[in-house]
Amino acid sequence: MKKLIIFLALIMGAQGAFAVDYSSMCMSEPYPVSGAFPHFMSNASGMNFLLTQVAESQVQKSLKKQTNSKFKVQIEPFGAKNFIDGKFKSMTLNSKSISTDGVYISDFNAKTLCDYNQVVIKNKKEMYFPTNLILNYSAVMTSDDFKKTVLSSSYINMLNKLNISIGNTVLFKVYDPTAKISNNKINMSFKVITPMLFTSSASTFTLNSSLGVKDGQIVFSDFDLGSSNSKLNMEKILPLVNKLNPLSYDMNVTNDAKGTVKVSNVKIDNDRIVMDGVFIIPKNYVINSK
Repeated sequence: MKKLIIFLALIMGAQGAFAVDYSSMCMSEPYPVSGAFPHFMSNASGMNFLLTQVAESQVQKSLKKQTNSKFKVQIEPFGAKNFIDGKFKSMTLNSKSISTDGVYISDFNAKTLCDYNQVVIKNKKEMYFPTNLILNYSAVMTSDDFKKTVLSSSYINMLNKLNISIGNTVLFKVYDPTAKISNNKINMSFKVITPMLFTSSASTFTLNSSLGVKDGQIVFSDFDLGSSNSKLNMEKILPLVNKLNPLSYDMNVTNDAKGTVKVSNVKIDNDRIVMDGVFIIPKNYVINSK
């Protein structure tokens, strides 16, 4: 049970892709699990039910601690002995409200892709993954979620890192963001101070944009900066504009980027951002849980 708890704490502390077939990364049958009779006995004795209830409850508590969010967790075991060894058929996570690392989501669902999964704890310190561990996920961000994400301390700190000053002279400063989703577009505005505007006072910078996916991350697409900037080459300034993107951030589960979170599809529908993707931790990987 602790095997699952530690893993989920890590994966949710990080912050898919259905268009790509990841099923080839799953273990092929026959799976290294005990036969039908031990499974029948653990069901008959109630051990499956008991262990599953305890594990699901502890995973929920761990996720609550790590993300300050409530989750419904469902785990399907192969049997009591296999479950104790960290082997399980599937795991499903659901939450109607997530708030973690400055990102707000109103509906989140995730489920393991493979029919066989295993997480092994070594010396109570390391997690070893004998097989690829893959979870498909989907998420919905409302206009209110998006506004709270942009007003979060995480996003404000990101904007502050873009600011440039020499002594008391401000060369570039972007601040006071506002955001909403309207007419199925991202609507954002910022206050900007820069000598390039030939004024020491702040000007308002507006952005209206759709969303797309590039290299597994969410990016702005098909955007405009208002009629006053209609002569700008939008493609050339796109990398700069995406520096302001509150949905583009480091999405690695592990420090060396081998464990990743990928986005494959994103769209704005009914003024909500709808996305799906996949968590991947590769086979034979070891994570130090200390």
